[in-house]
Amino acid sequence: MVLLVLGTPRPELVVDYTAIRPGSVALAIGDAFGSSCVDAALSIGICSIFAATAISGDAAGGSLIAACAIAAAVLITVRARRHGPASGIALLVIYAAAYAARLT
Repeated sequence: MVLLVLGTPRPELVVDYTAIRPGSVALAIGDAFGSSCVDAALSIGICSIFAATAISGDAAGGSLIAACAIAAAVLITVRARRHGPASGIALLVIYAAAYAARLT
């Protein structure tokens, strides 16, 4: 698991650097959702193959908060025809709200 965590940031940085260039919007969106959903699903799935994983109520609550935040972010991303300061602020508010909800 430690090797997985240490190896993930480098490719992400390269993709993020490429995605901030003009004309790479699809890459940026794909990277954001791909790294969030696929990395988490693969990590949990691979670990569960080798050892049973107990899920606590706290983890389930955190997962529900994350799922709601992801759904809201997808809705904003899909509905906005052009992303600018308004959608950027909305996405940051969603992140902050999910983070605050997770802390409580």
